[in-house]
Amino acid sequence: MQLANIFPEYMLQDHLLLVVYTYLLRRVDPALSKAIVRGKILALRSYELCVELDDVAKATGLAQEVILNSIMRLAELDLVEHSIQDGLHRIRFKKVVLPRPESSQMTSEPKSYDDCWFDEFVPDYLEYVETNLAKKTLQNADRVMKLFGGFIGRKRLSQLSPGDLEDYKRSRKGNVMDSTINMDVRTLKAAMEVAVTLGRLKSNPFRSVKLIRLTKKPIRPLTKDEFTRLCDQIVEPWIADIVCFAVLTGLRRGEIMNLRRENVNLTEGQITIQSSEEYRVKHGKTRDLPLSSEAVTILRKQ
Repeated sequence: MQLANIFPEYMLQDHLLLVVYTYLLRRVDPALSKAIVRGKILALRSYELCVELDDVAKATGLAQEVILNSIMRLAELDLVEHSIQDGLHRIRFKKVVLPRPESSQMTSEPKSYDDCWFDEFVPDYLEYVETNLAKKTLQNADRVMKLFGGFIGRKRLSQLSPGDLEDYKRSRKGNVMDSTINMDVRTLKAAMEVAVTLGRLKSNPFRSVKLIRLTKKPIRPLTKDEFTRLCDQIVEPWIADIVCFAVLTGLRRGEIMNLRRENVNLTEGQITIQSSEEYRVKHGKTRDLPLSSEAVTILRKQ
């Protein structure tokens, strides 16, 4: 683990701030926390300690006013949360991780995973998606990986944690729809599974991250009168045929537009929905559907 994960670079320019932060950090005992991730890393975002300014002053040689100003500055930088209770200064660390002391004493198998920076992994993942998944999925993956990469900055895959994705979710909350955030989460979880497959990670750091619970809204179907009025407004006959065929079959737009003659059996009144070189059906599943007489009539016109 690099010390850069604990001490931001800008702190090197502020000696007093660095002294106070280092002292507070030394007071933390990772072994006492239950927030252990995979038995090796301790997340301190839920860890607290209480200190008296007099104790800090004796240990650091700094004036209490300087110490208090430094603590307030750490809170402004969003490195800690600070409150005062019964004369004690309560400090809650944020966005900091430390190795468990006992983990450094344990012998473990040599690391054989091809760890890399997140931005170096992105092209490999997009190439994987382009090879194995649909074009639309590739476009979404490219969008999400760029957004998340810009959010976390320069970070290795092995440094990613569930907290990174949770922070990303919170940053997007209120700016986009919850369903869009869930799509991003699914994409990033899938990307980390690919990283495991490619030997870049031992396990998926985002596997435990949950989707936002969505309120299901009932779908109100068009009434027969509404559907008739809709069709009456369509000037182009071929568009009207597509709309009617969609209603009669329940097919998606892409499935209709990519339907091929060899997939249609008018004698049997049946069509086969399957992927092709140009189009991939949802989940890649092939299915056979019966056709009503009205749907057959529309197809015979083509």
